Amino acid sequence: MPVYKDKNIKKKEKWYFEVELGLDENGKRKRYRERGFRTKKEAEEAMIKAKRNFMEGTYTDTKNLTYQELFNQWINTKKDISEATKELYLTYFRIHLNPGIGSYKLNKLSPFIIQRFINTLYDKNLSSSSVKRIYSVVRSSLQYAVRMQLLSTNFADSIEKPKENTMKEVKVWSTSEVKQFISSIEGASRYAIAYKLAVYTGMRQGEILGLRWKDINFEKSYLTVQQKLTHKGKIESGAKNKGSMRNISLNKYIIEELLKHKEIIELEKVDNQNHYQDNNLVVCTEIGTPCHPRNLLRLLYSHIEQSGVSRIKFHDLRHTHASLLLLADVNIKIISERLGHASIRITLDTYAHLLPNMQKEAIKKLDTLFGE
Repeated sequence: MPVYKDKNIKKKEKWYFEVELGLDENGKRKRYRERGFRTKKEAEEAMIKAKRNFMEGTYTDTKNLTYQELFNQWINTKKDISEATKELYLTYFRIHLNPGIGSYKLNKLSPFIIQRFINTLYDKNLSSSSVKRIYSVVRSSLQYAVRMQLLSTNFADSIEKPKENTMKEVKVWSTSEVKQFISSIEGASRYAIAYKLAVYTGMRQGEILGLRWKDINFEKSYLTVQQKLTHKGKIESGAKNKGSMRNISLNKYIIEELLKHKEIIELEKVDNQNHYQDNNLVVCTEIGTPCHPRNLLRLLYSHIEQSGVSRIKFHDLRHTHASLLLLADVNIKIISERLGHASIRITLDTYAHLLPNMQKEAIKKLDTLFGE
């Protein structure tokens, strides 16, 4: 009989089963044993299920399942995340998770091992936000294992959870630097419109590169963010989050710049009509294809060097837009909506260090209110 009673009578879980599952690659008999059953009936039912799964080709030796195998199964179930997010998770796995805990069998994992792994991420000087995201991947994948009854508990829930440093330091240009940079790129690059959109709308790079002419309402002076270009140069409908799908009002200057740029695009369509690919994109190559994000970044650094302003990243143009709005005393809720943040809290956490005078201004207004 393949169901046995454990000889150690001190154990509360007294039954186990052992079955043969054919031959391995060396011609030896392959046996599978599973312990921990309180009754003989439970052991028999589990044995029958294991045999059936093996016959149907769906058998998984959960006893020897590694975290690497679990991650691969879990990531394939994530249909609700964007391609960019999936690529980020795979990068985390390749660089950090697989070398750290990939070879561990699930039944050998523990809170101690997970905590030790998280500690190594800090040793690598990763940012607090990166550590928190990697922890979230570990937790989510182990939660999947719990749902699939591969684990009885999620070990990631028992450790000291990483905390993201909410006081994010962001680099921004001053008003004079913005004027200096904008002046220097006039007529210097066909992609100048991309940098102007970043400064004057606060759009993300992918949103700018995915912007279409049909997304702009010139009559009512606003644009709608409806799609983006991924870092791999692929157009993807939708946005980063629900709040990212938004309308952004445009000032007179950027409207005029967009109309000038549209004239250039129309001329290029005529000049390259035999091989022009009309994707209706605002920012595109001379033949209408999407502009690769890396090319846009390389050109930005070149323009920065030529203009003499401080070196910042493309994403910092978005931060610069937010800082200009704060200087203009625009309501933080409006700023959050323009940036497409999921909540005002994110906006406040990101730009808190740019608001050192908010309390002083509040007190002044309070004094004015009471006539003091």
